[in-house]
Amino acid sequence: MIHDTGVLIGRNLRLSLTTRSFFQLVVSPLVFFAGFAIVLDRLLTLRGVDFGQFLPPAIVMMAMGLAPVSTAFFIGRERQSGMLDRCRTMPINSLSVLIARLGTDAVRSLIPIVVLVAAGHVIGFRFAGVPSAVGFALLAVAFALSFCLGAAVVAIRSPDPESSASALFLPMLPLINLSTVFAPMSVFPDWLEPVIRINPYSVVVDALRALAAGQPVSWWPPLAWIVGLSLFFGLAAVRAFRRA
Repeated sequence: MIHDTGVLIGRNLRLSLTTRSFFQLVVSPLVFFAGFAIVLDRLLTLRGVDFGQFLPPAIVMMAMGLAPVSTAFFIGRERQSGMLDRCRTMPINSLSVLIARLGTDAVRSLIPIVVLVAAGHVIGFRFAGVPSAVGFALLAVAFALSFCLGAAVVAIRSPDPESSASALFLPMLPLINLSTVFAPMSVFPDWLEPVIRINPYSVVVDALRALAAGQPVSWWPPLAWIVGLSLFFGLAAVRAFRRA
């Protein structure tokens, strides 16, 4: 399975790292970064928020939220081209197809993280040390992959795989808006605080900011979300792939 997975990851990367992909993974995050920097700089500074440390993790979370859309798109394309059916007839481990998709998505998720951290360095974003930077990247990628498994389920079961990729934008928007990704907890009404506090985007972005600043991190909430979502969507994805 390790050999099969490695071969398929290489194939997926060759197909997915195109000019269009470069725009999606590099240019789009930078455009979002610049746009939110212009809008939020003065607003957050007046509220006493360290803008340089606050914004880059927010854009990283936004980029990780877009990763499942790519997963659904590529799996949908593989379904329509007949590649998934062909993989079932080949002498390879069936799980390697799904694992290779996740491995490819992990590499694709690392690219915008590196780009955004470099851009954040310009406005003052810093890591407390190398372990903080490594933990930051691993946590962000793990969060993205947990949702990519859900996107795989949607793409495999959907009668229209291409439209399923677009539909994944809908749940992402309220999750980001009702979280501490772009606004501190203090700006929300008191009655919304329990919802915002338990939101997985809030939990993970708060952990990312604490990691970058070298502050104590409460690991169990983000890991509980990531492990729970991965187990739930992972089992569903394996069943969907075998029955598709």
